[in-house]
Amino acid sequence: MKFTVTRAQYRALEGLAHWCYQAARCDAEHDAEGSEQARQTLSTFPAQLDRLGIPYWVQNTVSAWAQDFRAEGNIRVAYLDQALRRRGIACEGV
Repeated sequence: MKFTVTRAQYRALEGLAHWCYQAARCDAEHDAEGSEQARQTLSTFPAQLDRLGIPYWVQNTVSAWAQDFRAEGNIRVAYLDQALRRRGIACEGV
Protein backbone atom coordinates (compact mmCIF):
# COMPACT_ATOMS: atom_id res chain seq x y z
CA MET A 1 0.00 0.00 0.00
CA LYS A 2 1.06 3.56 -0.62
CA PHE A 3 0.17 6.74 1.21
CA THR A 4 1.42 10.32 1.04
CA VAL A 5 1.58 12.21 4.32
CA THR A 6 0.83 15.94 4.31
CA ARG A 7 2.66 18.37 6.59
CA ALA A 8 -0.24 18.49 9.09
CA GLN A 9 -0.49 14.70 9.15
CA TYR A 10 3.28 14.41 9.58
CA ARG A 11 3.24 16.71 12.60
CA ALA A 12 0.51 14.62 14.22
CA LEU A 13 2.49 11.45 13.48
CA GLU A 14 5.57 13.02 15.08
CA GLY A 15 3.56 13.44 18.27
CA LEU A 16 2.34 9.86 18.07
CA ALA A 17 5.90 8.60 17.60
CA HIS A 18 7.17 10.64 20.53
CA TRP A 19 4.54 9.37 22.97
CA CYS A 20 4.76 5.75 21.76
CA TYR A 21 8.51 5.90 22.35
CA GLN A 22 8.01 7.44 25.79
CA ALA A 23 5.51 4.74 26.77
CA ALA A 24 7.85 1.94 25.63
CA ARG A 25 10.86 3.53 27.34
CA CYS A 26 8.98 4.03 30.60
CA ASP A 27 7.73 0.43 30.49
CA ALA A 28 11.28 -0.85 29.92
CA GLU A 29 12.57 1.26 32.81
CA HIS A 30 9.65 0.25 35.08
CA ASP A 31 8.60 3.90 35.41
CA ALA A 32 4.92 3.49 36.29
CA GLU A 33 4.20 7.20 36.61
CA GLY A 34 5.83 8.07 33.27
CA SER A 35 4.13 5.15 31.59
CA GLU A 36 0.72 6.24 32.84
CA GLN A 37 1.29 9.81 31.65
CA ALA A 38 2.37 8.59 28.21
CA ARG A 39 -0.63 6.27 27.90
CA GLN A 40 -3.07 9.02 28.92
CA THR A 41 -1.58 11.30 26.27
CA LEU A 42 -1.64 8.51 23.68
CA SER A 43 -5.35 7.98 24.28
CA THR A 44 -6.00 11.38 22.65
CA PHE A 45 -4.30 10.50 19.38
CA PRO A 46 -6.66 8.07 17.58
CA ALA A 47 -9.48 10.59 17.14
CA GLN A 48 -7.07 13.32 16.03
CA LEU A 49 -5.33 11.06 13.51
CA ASP A 50 -8.67 9.80 12.19
CA ARG A 51 -9.89 13.40 11.71
CA LEU A 52 -6.75 14.11 9.70
CA GLY A 53 -7.53 11.14 7.44
CA ILE A 54 -4.50 9.07 8.37
CA PRO A 55 -5.20 5.40 7.64
CA TYR A 56 -4.94 2.98 10.55
CA TRP A 57 -2.11 1.06 8.89
CA VAL A 58 0.00 4.25 8.79
CA GLN A 59 -0.78 4.98 12.45
CA ASN A 60 0.16 1.40 13.32
CA THR A 61 3.40 1.63 11.32
CA VAL A 62 4.50 4.74 13.22
CA SER A 63 3.48 3.26 16.56
CA ALA A 64 5.36 0.00 15.95
CA TRP A 65 8.47 1.85 14.73
CA ALA A 66 8.56 4.14 17.76
CA GLN A 67 7.98 1.35 20.28
CA ASP A 68 10.74 -0.81 18.82
CA PHE A 69 13.42 1.56 20.06
CA ARG A 70 15.91 -1.20 20.81
CA ALA A 71 15.87 -2.48 17.24
CA GLU A 72 15.99 0.96 15.61
CA GLY A 73 18.63 2.35 17.96
CA ASN A 74 18.09 5.81 19.37
CA ILE A 75 14.65 6.82 18.10
CA ARG A 76 14.42 10.46 17.27
CA VAL A 77 11.48 12.15 15.64
CA ALA A 78 14.00 13.61 13.18
CA TYR A 79 14.29 10.13 11.67
CA LEU A 80 10.55 9.63 11.26
CA ASP A 81 10.51 10.69 7.61
CA GLN A 82 13.25 8.16 6.81
CA ALA A 83 11.37 5.40 8.63
CA LEU A 84 8.15 6.26 6.77
CA ARG A 85 9.88 6.28 3.39
CA ARG A 86 11.47 2.87 4.08
CA ARG A 87 7.96 1.57 4.64
CA GLY A 88 6.52 3.04 1.43
CA ILE A 89 4.92 6.13 2.96
CA ALA A 90 5.83 9.33 1.12
CA CYS A 91 6.21 12.61 3.00
CA GLU A 92 4.88 15.61 1.09
CA GLY A 93 6.39 19.00 1.95
CA VAL A 94 8.07 17.74 5.09
